[in-house]
Amino acid sequence: MADILVSSFKNKCLEKDILNMAISISKPNDRVVVDVNIKTGIVILKSDLTIYINKGITITASSNINDFSKDNTKELNLVTRPTWEDCMYDGAPSRFFFYGNSIKNFTIEGEGTINGNEEIFYGRVTKHHIEGKFYPRVPMIYLINSSNININNVTLTKSGFWTVHLVGCCHVIVDNVKILNSLIFANCDGVDIDSSCDVIVRNSTIIAADDCIVLKSTKEGKKYGDCHNIRGYNNTLTSTSAAIKIGSETESNFYDIKFKNNKIIDSNRGISFQLRDSGNIYDCRFEDIFISTKHSSPLEWWGKAEPIFISSNRRYKNTNVGYIKDITFKNISIDSENSIFLYGDISNVSFDNISMRLCRKTEYELKVHDIRPSEELNHPFESPLNLIYIDGAKNITFNSFNYYIEDNIKEFIDNNYFVINSNEIKINGKSY
Repeated sequence: MADILVSSFKNKCLEKDILNMAISISKPNDRVVVDVNIKTGIVILKSDLTIYINKGITITASSNINDFSKDNTKELNLVTRPTWEDCMYDGAPSRFFFYGNSIKNFTIEGEGTINGNEEIFYGRVTKHHIEGKFYPRVPMIYLINSSNININNVTLTKSGFWTVHLVGCCHVIVDNVKILNSLIFANCDGVDIDSSCDVIVRNSTIIAADDCIVLKSTKEGKKYGDCHNIRGYNNTLTSTSAAIKIGSETESNFYDIKFKNNKIIDSNRGISFQLRDSGNIYDCRFEDIFISTKHSSPLEWWGKAEPIFISSNRRYKNTNVGYIKDITFKNISIDSENSIFLYGDISNVSFDNISMRLCRKTEYELKVHDIRPSEELNHPFESPLNLIYIDGAKNITFNSFNYYIEDNIKEFIDNNYFVINSNEIKINGKSY
């Protein structure tokens, strides 16, 4: 085992090539130490390798889009419609920053930074939203069919697209990582766990637009199987979309999902289920979580400050959508500007020891909900403002639901609870 210093290649090749050069000569279990600031395009990863970024050192993405392509043969899909309306994505980008395919025993760590150079991807810029020039863009770390992966201690910032995208990966730990992205640049998720298993995200701070930690099963990822045995512990999350989400790409099943001791601060949504395809979601548990939500914008971001949002509805009119069942929320403290929201084929959901404060925080319209993306009801729709909104569900139980409604929002409340088209709904609630 040896340390290979990237600085030793500084005068031997172009700056954009020195990290790949260091990796190419490494032997199993060697450590490539990034000890000098560099600007680079695609970095090809391999098995049995550690990349260590020294404190104070930054790896910055190239300003040349062509530096992220392996062959430069695929044309860019230029954005002609805003991505909040048109963001279908199969999960397979044509350009990459850090790229690994079928690798094992890979670690990236240190106290340094990876900077995605987000500005080079900017398209239309408005007060609430920055659109990309093309879609999909360049994920920061993209791993396919890989195992025994560790991402530790590093800071990942200004990503141009999904920051860490794991496709068909297993035995992954993301620990003590800072993901610090723009809160108005679209599609810059934190960690995307796509058709993967045995993944832990812990002790991390994630600030991102769109979602912070999101479980998916894309069309490209579906072949790797279900998304299961996913854990999230001790994270602090802020999002302009959803802090913790399952969906909206849901081609396969999701189960054995557990999040505990997380803080969600000033997010557009807290915990969100967006089942839109043929997969099913079951056996999920969320425990000891603080959720603070507020409206982010009139239209640009999916969600309307719902602290817990669970929805199962067709992406397209002919989609055979799956079901959501056997979900537990326990010891959840909520400070919100909108309802706990359940919509669609949802059953066997228990809410135990929930404390909720409803308060007006912004000047946006309050009597509105949002179940995009869906051809069934594709835009935010007017609805009552309640503590709890349930439509189409069954066997939903709220045990020990304590709430407080601030004076500045009382005039907008129609009823505390709104329940339609549903069966076996039990709410044991009281004001505190």
